Amino acid sequence: MTVKNMVVKEPVFIGEQENPVAVLIPIDLYRSWQHQLETDDESLAQASSLKPAKQEKSSGFEREKAAFEKMKPNLLAKYHGKCVAVVGGKVVEVGNDKIKIIDRVRERFGQVSMYVQWVTDKPRVYRFPHRRVARQ
Repeated sequence: MTVKNMVVKEPVFIGEQENPVAVLIPIDLYRSWQHQLETDDESLAQASSLKPAKQEKSSGFEREKAAFEKMKPNLLAKYHGKCVAVVGGKVVEVGNDKIKIIDRVRERFGQVSMYVQWVTDKPRVYRFPHRRVARQ
């Protein structure tokens, strides 16, 4: 997908106003955020006196997602239909509002890698309205 002549100077939310599903952010903000995540991961490893393992290619998000998938059978039994947040391989928040869960995790843990997902046995389907373009 190529976007030409588009300049994003502030975050642009995609989705319904009460329930955004994605956001476009300026590249400088994204790079700053990526750097902060890398710094936080290194600081956390040093603070817990663990020797940093050989740099893995997977991000913190991917580790948390893998933990969610591993726990999914138990989560389905306990939290079916709810939204959960996984941090450090553990469920740390549960609720019905994804944005509120993210806010609570940020309040408790700061800017950490997390995976927030609905616990369901069916994949979630998102529909995006689109325009038809008539060309002559």
